Amino acid sequence: ATALIGTLGNSMLQLAMGRRLGAAELGVYFLAGKLAFLPSEIATELVGAVAFPPYARLQNDPRQATRAFQLIFIGTVAVLLPAALLLFVLAPSLVEHLLSDRWQGTAPAIRVLVWVNIVGLAGGTIVPMLKGVGQPSRVTVLELVQSGMLIILAWELAGRYGAVGAGLSWLLATGVSQMLALYFLRRLIPHAWSGMGRALTAVVVA
Repeated sequence: ATALIGTLGNSMLQLAMGRRLGAAELGVYFLAGKLAFLPSEIATELVGAVAFPPYARLQNDPRQATRAFQLIFIGTVAVLLPAALLLFVLAPSLVEHLLSDRWQGTAPAIRVLVWVNIVGLAGGTIVPMLKGVGQPSRVTVLELVQSGMLIILAWELAGRYGAVGAGLSWLLATGVSQMLALYFLRRLIPHAWSGMGRALTAVVVA
């Protein structure tokens, strides 16, 4: 169900974007998305493959499941946050030196979409846990909420602000789905964030 919702949502999003953006803006948006989402796509694949088996084994051990979540989250932040921020800073240079002049409007869209990676850090580690502990239906709910909001927001914001507006729709939809993911996490692991302050502060400062 999650895969079907995601596929249908992506198709409807492309249809909406095609109606609201011209061909040039549509191309800018999709190229920006390919570049901006590359770090999170790699991280999601790796975290999903690595995290699922431990969570499945720790379904009946909340203490160890909490520890596993904390280690995976800190590791993901330590890798993905610097990559996302570096991509944000270097976006204009990447467009200038790697792409042709036709793609000069891509940098602002990349920068907006990079923040989707950062906002979605928690969800990227919560989803494998939900699957591993036997609650994939909640992953379906997250996909449904995010896809639905994304389509609605993209229709409005892309029509007004072009490719940057489409990026803003991703950011808002991801933010809402993250709040729901955090709620699901709290129901499963009430003290998931306890003791993580120093490690996360060190990563952010670095």
